[in-house]
Amino acid sequence: MSRLLALTLASFLVACSTEAPSPEAESAPDPNLSTTHVTPEAAAAIEAAATENVAIETATADAASDCSVSLSISGMVCDKMCPPKVETALGAVDGVAKVEVTYPDSAKVFGNGAACSEEGQPTLLKALEAAGFGGAILNAS
Repeated sequence: MSRLLALTLASFLVACSTEAPSPEAESAPDPNLSTTHVTPEAAAAIEAAATENVAIETATADAASDCSVSLSISGMVCDKMCPPKVETALGAVDGVAKVEVTYPDSAKVFGNGAACSEEGQPTLLKALEAAGFGGAILNAS
């Protein structure tokens, strides 16, 4: 135990005996560290890349959908839990590529002809009903 105490004391003395850096040395920037300064040119490039990604995502969604169906939805009483439930229910229908829900009373479904056809539209309403919501088709294109 005395060796452990001696080692601890020796470590403490070594740590305390080292000279503290001068205030000038503490404030001098380290040339090996990069700063987080974004130039206006870099900011413009970042924004352009983000805009391009949004355009690509939109084009991909549009390419995956031939048509759209607008629905009126009843029963959405909560703005946090209900829209995801509606999206999940409608998104599970065959032929649906994308669902956009607008709380509190509407949704737009993008998909192929099977989801948008007169035969497929009742399937959308049945999916809403199964999830606990009511609905009606407003228009299809």
